[in-house]
Amino acid sequence: MTEAIDPIDLRTFPPVTPLSVVPEAYRQTLLSKSTECLRSAYLYTKYSGGPITHPLAGGTLLHRAIERYIQWLLDNEEPYGNPETAKDILNEVLVESTDLTVSPDRFDSLRGMMHHVAEGLVIDPEKAVFLETPVSVELAGRTVTGTIDYGELDPGKLLSLDDWKSAFYNALRRPPEEDEDDEYVPTKEEWPGTFQLVLYAYAAATGEINGAPFNIDVPEYRLRQYHPRQFWEDEGTMAYREATVTRETLLDWRLYLEAQVTKLAKAFETWEFPAVMGSHCDYCPSSAECPIPPIVRNFRGEIRTPEDAARAAILWERSSLFRKELWEALKGYAKATGRRIRYGKDLELYWKTIKSEKLKDRVAIPGSTKKIKGREALRDAVRRTEDIGIPLDWDYHFTKSVSTRLTRRKLTPAELTEERGSE
Repeated sequence: MTEAIDPIDLRTFPPVTPLSVVPEAYRQTLLSKSTECLRSAYLYTKYSGGPITHPLAGGTLLHRAIERYIQWLLDNEEPYGNPETAKDILNEVLVESTDLTVSPDRFDSLRGMMHHVAEGLVIDPEKAVFLETPVSVELAGRTVTGTIDYGELDPGKLLSLDDWKSAFYNALRRPPEEDEDDEYVPTKEEWPGTFQLVLYAYAAATGEINGAPFNIDVPEYRLRQYHPRQFWEDEGTMAYREATVTRETLLDWRLYLEAQVTKLAKAFETWEFPAVMGSHCDYCPSSAECPIPPIVRNFRGEIRTPEDAARAAILWERSSLFRKELWEALKGYAKATGRRIRYGKDLELYWKTIKSEKLKDRVAIPGSTKKIKGREALRDAVRRTEDIGIPLDWDYHFTKSVSTRLTRRKLTPAELTEERGSE
C-alpha cells in the first residue's frame, strides 16, 4: 500500500524565527525587496544584505569609479572627459578597495564600462546637485533612506536622476510568434522607471538630503538608468532606459509607498513573511531557505555558484538540441501530411505563408552588362529619379519570395466552439 503524504500549502506560511535586531529605518533596497517578496526582505535583513558576490563587488567598484570620475569632471569644470582618465581612476579605486574581490575578467569588463562612461557621459557642472548623495523621506512613521548616484537640476523645469547598472541592458520585444506567457521586458520607450528611482525622486521632492530638509519643486523628474556594459553608437551614449514623471504623479505614489512601509513594519511585528515566486528569486539573499520548493518555482534562484551555472548550461544545451530535433521531426510530419497539428486546450501548429522581399546583392547598370552592389544601384536609381525624373522600378532592385513557416498559435473562441460542435 502506498504511504499517504500530506499536501503542502504554498499560500499560507507559518511565522519565521524572530530576529534580535529590527531595523528602525528602511533602506530602499530592503523596501524594494518587500514589494516583490516579503520572505526575501526577511532574509535580506537576517543576513545583512547577503554575502558579497562577484557581480555585487564589480557593481560596487563601478559605482565608486564613476563617482570619482564625475567628481574629477566637477573639480575641473569639464562636461566630459576621456577614456584614459576614466580607466586610470578605475585603477586607483581598485587599489583602494581592499574590501572587494574582483576577478581579472570582471575587471577587464569594468575597464570597458569606464571607457563607455567616458565616451557617452556628458554632464553640466553648473547643474549638478547629487553625487552619491544620501537622501531620506518619512513614510508612515518610518524613515526610508537611499543614495542617489547622480542628479542635475534645471531650476523650475526639470530634475534629472541617473542610476548606474553593471548588468546588461535587456529590453527586447517578444516576437509575436513566441509564447505569450514569456516574460515581457519593456523597451526603452515604454520603461516606466524603477521603484528605486521613483522613490529617490519622491525623496528629492519632499524629503531630506544629507539630513537637511530639501524640497526640489519642479514640474517634471527625469529618471534614467544607464548600462555602461553596452554602447549605442547611433546615439553616442551608453545603453539606457528613461522615464519622465510629473510632480503630481510622485505625490500619487505616496499612498503606495506608505502602504509598502506599513506592510513591512507589520511583518516585523508578526514575523509573518510570506514567499512569492518570480524573477526576483534569482537575486534572493538565501534561496536555499525559501519555503517554496525549487521544482515549484522552476528552480529560479538555485544557480548560485559557477559550478551550478556550468551544470545548468549543460542541461540547457542538451535540452535545446533535443527541442531542435523534435521540432524538425514535427515539421517533417506536417510537411508530409499537409495537416495542422492540434494539441492542448486551444493550440495548434500550422503552416503560415510568409511574403518577403530582399535587396538584390548585385544589379546590372541600365544599358550595360556591368553589375554593382545592390545598395549602390538603388542609391543611383533614387538619385536619377530626383535629378532627371526617371521612374524608379522597385522590382528591379528587390527579389520577392514566398515561404512557409510552421507556426504556433491559439485558436479563437469561435474556432473552439465550432470544433466542439463538429465532435
